[in-house]
This record gives sequence, C-alpha cells and structure tokens, in this order.
Amino acid sequence: MGKSPKVRMQDIADRLGVSKVSVFKAFHNSNQVSKDLKHKVYSLAKKMGYGEKRSKTILFLAMGKSEYFLNQQYLHNLDRFLDLQRGLTKRFLDDGYSLVVEKIENLQSYLSIRKSFSHCGVILYGGISRLDPIIKYLRRHSIPGVIASTLFKEEHETLEIPFVASDQEIAAYKGIKALIDLGYRKIGFVSGSSKEYLGYQKRLEGYKKALRACNIAFDKNLVFRIDLADMRNSVSAIENFYRDKKPDAIFVTSDDLAVVVMEHFKSVGIKIPKDLGIIGFDNMSFGKDCRPSLSSIDIPREKIGRKAAVVLLNIINEKNINIKGKGIYLVQGEPVLRGSTKQT
Repeated sequence: MGKSPKVRMQDIADRLGVSKVSVFKAFHNSNQVSKDLKHKVYSLAKKMGYGEKRSKTILFLAMGKSEYFLNQQYLHNLDRFLDLQRGLTKRFLDDGYSLVVEKIENLQSYLSIRKSFSHCGVILYGGISRLDPIIKYLRRHSIPGVIASTLFKEEHETLEIPFVASDQEIAAYKGIKALIDLGYRKIGFVSGSSKEYLGYQKRLEGYKKALRACNIAFDKNLVFRIDLADMRNSVSAIENFYRDKKPDAIFVTSDDLAVVVMEHFKSVGIKIPKDLGIIGFDNMSFGKDCRPSLSSIDIPREKIGRKAAVVLLNIINEKNINIKGKGIYLVQGEPVLRGSTKQT
C-alpha cells in the first residue's frame, strides 16, 4: 500500500476556500487574518497531518557594538546581558522554544539576521532611540516583540510595544528601609551619576520616600555626588564628607562605585560596618567577594528575562495581549544584606 501524498499548504487553502497566502499568514500568526481563520487552519492542519509547523525560535537582539559587551571596561554590561539571557532561556525552554542571541547595530543588521533565522518573536535589549526603527519594523510586519531592560523611563509608556524593566524607585525604597530597620538613621546618598540621569532620579526618590515613611527628615547635605572624571579628588572628598557630616550609613547608587568607596574608607582606618554601613545597588557578583562582602539592592535581571518571555509567549499564543498592544511590566528588586552593613 503506497504512502499518502504529502499535505500541502494549498490543500488546506482549498479545503477552507481561502487563498494559500491566507493560510501562510495564519501559520505565521499575522494579525492580517482573523483568529477564527487561524483556528480553522491549525485545526485542519492537525487533522490532515500537515507537517509544517510554526517556527518556535525566538530572537534575542542586543543593540550595541560588540566591544560594548566584550571589552574589559564594559564587563558589567555583559553580566547584565547574560543574566537577562538566562531568564529568557529558562522560560522559553519550558514551552519548547529555542532562543537565538544576536548582537546588532541597526535595522539592517536585524534584516540580515531575519534572512537566516525563521522566528516567531523578538526580545529587544538596548537604547530605545536606537531600537526605534526596529520597533516600527516589527509593528509594520506584525512580528511579536517585547523590550527587556533594567531601567524604566516615563517615555517608554508611549511605545506601542510591551516593555519589561525593574522598578528602581521601589528597589531603592526597600534598600533604605532595610537600613533603617537595622537601626541606621543618618543615611547618606552617594552617586556618580548626573542629576539628569533618570536612574539617579528614581533612586533618589526611593531614598526620600523611605526616609519620609520612617519619619526621618530629608537632609540635602547628606547627598554627595562623585565626579567620575576626577576619581582621585572625589574619593578624598567623600572622606571629608564622612568626617564632616558623620552619616552612620551610606547608599551608593552602583556596586562598582560602592566598592571603590569602601576600599578607600578601609585604607584610612574607617571600619566597615562598625564605623559606617554601606549598601550598593545592582547586586553584581563581585560584591560577594569583597571584604567585607557588599550589601546591595538586587535588580532581578533573570526575573525580568522570565517576565519578558511570558509576555512574548502570551502575544504569540494570543493570550490577553494584542500583537500591537503596549504594556509596562515592572519587576521589583530586593535588598541583599551582607557584611558591609551591621547585622540585626
């Protein structure tokens, strides 16, 4: 007995009385065909034993030149990227999807990759201004996409593509509240960022809110900005800041800067945490190897990756979210207390 003839896309189109193009669009989850037609196409394809399956490959596109991720100077960015990637990979694997990671510099980079990889969705990572042409392309061609980031900005609300990021204001609030719960009351705010940088503003607002919640007055004299272009003099200046203002703890808005500050204080005889408690921000892996180990505020990048994967899968499977729908999903971080702050 001979084998049954292979079922073709045209066979499905003929049975349903639609064009082959419509069947093709249904298989590729295009919003140019109705949900009802997609359901009929999928059901008939399964019934007829049609072998062609929709792609189950997701592209994770990181906007930036390769040296941004590979140069020693930027290894912290690589850590952040890899944490996101781990979260994405774990969640996609659970649903039988594979993740292809590519670094791109512009829309043309993506178009070249698109020729090589059939994919059903895209996770974007990078500066929004540079991603904008790709976002518009995804929308124009009905390709499901989600942005994953570690920082949310108000202008992201205008993007017509879902956005998953950390809530840095809440993270800072929780970190300062943890310090207060440990008995600290005079807490300094130390940053190397420009006042115009949104991350600085969000962390400062979280710091202020935690103080207000605990009936501690905000003192602008406890806010100190380090000039990263003049680290030698700035580090000396923060020693003067400590001896003059006498905080019992400081919140440093990045772990790499917190380590520099902590090492300087130790070198001039200031004992951590006996004389001064220090908490950083980002919970980078190197903080655990410091002596004492660095307390920090964790930005759960793996969790952000997992959430971004769930949002994208919902779009692909048409659950709750339209392909062109927009939404902001903020993931909360938590303080991680170690040796640089006193114990309860």
